[in-house]
Amino acid sequence: MPTTVLNLTDLDNRIRGYEQKYEVSSVDMLKEKSVRDQIPEDDILRWETYVYQRVRLRDVYDRLKGDYLSKLPQRDSASDSTRNPTNQLDLVA
Repeated sequence: MPTTVLNLTDLDNRIRGYEQKYEVSSVDMLKEKSVRDQIPEDDILRWETYVYQRVRLRDVYDRLKGDYLSKLPQRDSASDSTRNPTNQLDLVA
């Protein structure tokens, strides 16, 4: 069986497709047995897989972003001689 690699956008689109097809939210699909009883088992399995994969992928992205940001050198803005307080962009930041 071929492997398909999906990113967050792909997962969101597939999940949204199931939500539109069955006119129910993913939360309701996961929680409500009466909703699940009206959906074919194959679709439920795929839908659940996409939801759980999206959660895991978001966690990985958040951890990766946190690790990256924690390794960036921090500047001391008080002693930064390149800052120009008259620059409007610096004032906004």
